[in-house]
Amino acid sequence: MTSPSTFLRTARTQFTQLLHALIRSLHRERTAQLVAVVISCALVSFLIVESLHSARSHRHQWASNHIVLVTRGHLAMGEELTRDNTTRVELPMAIIAADALTTIPPNARVRIALNNRTALTTSMISIDGERIALPAGWRGVALPADLMAPQVHAGDRVDVISADQVVAANALVIEVSTRNGITIGVPAESAAIVATAVRAGDASLVIANQDHDYTVNTALPGGIYGLRN
Repeated sequence: MTSPSTFLRTARTQFTQLLHALIRSLHRERTAQLVAVVISCALVSFLIVESLHSARSHRHQWASNHIVLVTRGHLAMGEELTRDNTTRVELPMAIIAADALTTIPPNARVRIALNNRTALTTSMISIDGERIALPAGWRGVALPADLMAPQVHAGDRVDVISADQVVAANALVIEVSTRNGITIGVPAESAAIVATAVRAGDASLVIANQDHDYTVNTALPGGIYGLRN
């Protein structure tokens, strides 16, 4: 039978081990909590700094003005940009497109119809003589310079007609040159038919129903910004 002294020593040892285990557990939990608090504080500090930087940058964009080119009056699709139908205004950086125009490029025409006081961008214009990249899998077909065709510009969509039939729908105008004529891009499977029709002198172009053939309504509110010639 176990003596009372032995029982007490065993009980004290077990109690001491239990107490030490409890202390270690509390220490580990406290360390984990401390680490969690430090990480949370660092994250909150980072978010606050980013928010302040973003707010400062946003405020700077609205406070800083830059001069851009806008339309003066309504412009029809294909109309050439001139000093008479454009002007320059100051706009906050916050509402200026990355490709906004500041001057009139030589031989520039609008790809689409534009309303009065529309801020012009490079995506809205085409340059006489510029060349558009062929889509993957397409072929370029050169048309003679004396071909009777409607006025088109690089980037326009056309249908190729031969023998009263459409032999290539929605072809892409790649280049318009007074010296080389018109070059169009067509899918590879239509290239031979179009080239044969052109060689036989039995090809004509009609302007297709283009997806971008619409009037852009992004005009600036009148009277807000001062005009600059």
